[in-house]
Amino acid sequence: MTIAEDIREEFLETANDEGFGEDVVYVINGVEKHIRAIIYRNGLNSHTMRHDRGSESKPSRYNFEIRISNDETYGIPEIKTKEHTVKVKKNLFDSSYHTMQVIEITEQDPGTYKLGLSV
Repeated sequence: MTIAEDIREEFLETANDEGFGEDVVYVINGVEKHIRAIIYRNGLNSHTMRHDRGSESKPSRYNFEIRISNDETYGIPEIKTKEHTVKVKKNLFDSSYHTMQVIEITEQDPGTYKLGLSV
């Protein structure tokens, strides 16, 4: 197994856990694909970081970020920023999905993407 396959498999186990992952609808040219994602809501408001204390991480610039697999079957293998959209629930108790545009790939590893979304 390759590193990318290991990362994808580990991510999918986490995303399929109801405590961590959620269903989203990824839309490419009007075609919808239901996938699992880990959603980071209210990125700017939910974390208080002290960058003067040696933290290497940077604050989120998006109210919503999602992590998805780059697997062709269970995720999206190629991301086109500012062209693709994602339907997500604004909160855990929301019953309807809201469409957001993929603005930026904020992080990437051999098996997943983390995407910054905007309304």
